[in-house]
Parts: sequence; C-alpha cells; structure tokens
Amino acid sequence: MAKKINVTKMSKVANIVTKKLEDRVEKALADAEELVKHEFPARYVSASLTRLKKTLYKEGIECDFDYKISRAAIRKTANSDITKEECDEAVAQIAEAVVDEVEEILDQCAEAIDTVVDDTFEKDAKVARFVKRRIQMRMARKGLNFKF
Repeated sequence: MAKKINVTKMSKVANIVTKKLEDRVEKALADAEELVKHEFPARYVSASLTRLKKTLYKEGIECDFDYKISRAAIRKTANSDITKEECDEAVAQIAEAVVDEVEEILDQCAEAIDTVVDDTFEKDAKVARFVKRRIQMRMARKGLNFKF
C-alpha cells in the first residue's frame, strides 16, 4: 500500500523556509546598499548602486535599491577623494561578497530542508524534492533564481 504524504505539512515547511530565506537574502542586500550609501562619495552612489544591481542581476539576484542619500552621508563623504575606478572595484567586491553570502545561505537552506524532511517525513526523497521545488518557485517570483 502506498504511503500517503501530507501535502499541507510539506507546504508549511516550504513556507517557513521560504520566509527565513527571503529575510536573510534581503538583509544581505540591505547591508550592501547601506555600505555603498555610507562609504562612497555622494556623486558616485547612484551609479554604483546601478552597477551593483546589474552585476547581481547577472548572477540571478533581482533587487531594487533606494537611491536616496541622507544628508549625513552626503556630509560625511563630501571631502572624499575616492575615484570612480576605486568605486567600480569596490562594487565588484561587494557584489562578489553578496553572491557568496547568498550561496552560503542557500547551502544552509538545503541542509535544513534535508534535516527537516529526514526528521518529519522519514527520509522521503520525494518530499525533499517537492519542498525544494516549491521554495525555488516562490523565490523565483521574488527575484532570486537558483537551483538546489
């Protein structure tokens, strides 16, 4: 007799993991945005955020940044002698760091899914694939394209 799998329970697991994954990725992107806004000269912030957005898009991460700069950040970087080339190099390093962090988050997510499935659903490979596919679809709708 075939074993019946509780689809609603699998969906709940996928929802919980998706929410946590989304929160962690948003935090990584927000940290990158704040770093650019507070450390780059005000005249380069918009171009740097655009370049960061394009670089992340090429890596499969869609994001939107707020291009507004606070007065405090403008004052802080007003006398900065950072060049455009240095900003471009820094943006490339920031993008690489964000991609590495997102990949690490995805690896941790895959391990967590496997652990939960092993504990809850008695090591059923179908359930693990279902949950991972569900998470991939939901995150693709939010702009993060990946495969486990």
